[in-house]
Amino acid sequence: MSTIENRINQYNNSIRVNRIYNSNIGNNTQYKSKPTTQDNKAPSKNESKAQNTDTVEINGRRLTRKQLAILLELKKRDQQVRQHEMAHLIAGGQYVRGGPNYVYEVGPDGRRYAVGGDVSIDTSPERDPRATLRKMLTVERAALAPANPSAQDRAVAAKAAQEAAKAQMEIIEMQQSSHKKEIYSKAASNNVNNQQSNTSTNSNIISNYQANSSNVNNIGGFLDIFA
Repeated sequence: MSTIENRINQYNNSIRVNRIYNSNIGNNTQYKSKPTTQDNKAPSKNESKAQNTDTVEINGRRLTRKQLAILLELKKRDQQVRQHEMAHLIAGGQYVRGGPNYVYEVGPDGRRYAVGGDVSIDTSPERDPRATLRKMLTVERAALAPANPSAQDRAVAAKAAQEAAKAQMEIIEMQQSSHKKEIYSKAASNNVNNQQSNTSTNSNIISNYQANSSNVNNIGGFLDIFA
């Protein structure tokens, strides 16, 4: 092969290598300046739904974040209700007739949680107003025992306070009546004692008079003898 042919081949090879090099540079620049379409594209609806419904496992169940929030609220409510009714139960003492009874709601985890409740307490008045007063004061304390009494609790407390005030008035009337009877009894007793004292005094006067009369007769008789 001649020298001229060798130079032509070297020139052609040089051109081919430069084209490949320039092509690679272009590709690299394009990659760095423009991210691929896959990196730039917005997430699909299915992908967004999957991201928004991240789940957690509770008691073997998969719960969404919304369900988890509901569950936490139910647990908080359950604790409050149980503390509320336990306060009624303890303060009611001997007048508690039943409970606590609860109203339940099933949570997202399949368990039941108390969302309401009640304790049955005897609020009927007693025959003795003193016993009624003690009872109604206890009922009032029991109704207001929880940290946050309900409207029904306050209504029961108000009714118990009314009954307690009524019993207090009855007790005062009984005491006044008893005091009057005591005064009358003492007055009657004093009258009897005075009458007995007067009778005794009269008897003494009569006895003294009779004794004096007897002495006069004796003296007169004696003088008459020695006259």
